[in-house]
Amino acid sequence: MAQREVPRITVALVTPFTPSGGIDEEGLKRQAKWVAAQGVKAVIPGGTTGEFAAMSASERLRVLEITREAMPDAFIFANVSACAVGDALELTRQALSSGTARPDGLLLLPPFYHKPFTPEQGEKG
Repeated sequence: MAQREVPRITVALVTPFTPSGGIDEEGLKRQAKWVAAQGVKAVIPGGTTGEFAAMSASERLRVLEITREAMPDAFIFANVSACAVGDALELTRQALSSGTARPDGLLLLPPFYHKPFTPEQGEKG
């Protein structure tokens, strides 16, 4: 990973999905190109908007690749956050070894957890 200066403004991209639940690749490309046209120089695809937790590792990598295709000169953070340390390490390896994603930085959230749910709690959780 070549060292680059981080732009002052970074935008979190929202991952669009198709009605069947797959990544809307064309929608993501349009969004990334629009953001770039507005002058944004740094993005976090599949990052802090929450959908990363619902995507597989391969989907998360594909989101990075699509974003890099649409924004070849942008500073792109790869969100490698995960519930398990081993998963975060594997996501990091995949992102850094991908010839097409080429992230400039990594985003790693602190450990998080999901509040346990019991049937007795009902919808109130």
